[in-house]
Amino acid sequence: MKNFFDKIYLAITANLLLPMIARADTGDIATDIPDVELDEVIDKIIGYFLGAVIIAAVFMMIWAGFTFATAGGEQEKITKAKKTMFGAIIGLVVALLARAIVELAIGAI
Repeated sequence: MKNFFDKIYLAITANLLLPMIARADTGDIATDIPDVELDEVIDKIIGYFLGAVIIAAVFMMIWAGFTFATAGGEQEKITKAKKTMFGAIIGLVVALLARAIVELAIGAI
């Protein structure tokens, strides 16, 4: 059985590597790399981070609203919902300010 898996592994590896080996002679491998500036990379990373923070903040706000709506007058749950909403808003504001600071820093360079 081990011999069978070895043959499968060899076949898959050969199918993945042979096209790269064939292109190695032409010198076309390195030409596929785009010429990207550092500020563009930083901007993309922060854009993805900001998108994730916005999604997380929206989910936290929805959760806080659900907790608040189902609190049934219990002061502990209402306080927890308010803290969750406040934390989501503060996190969103901090993320937006970070984006603005980076934009200002990149613009000044």
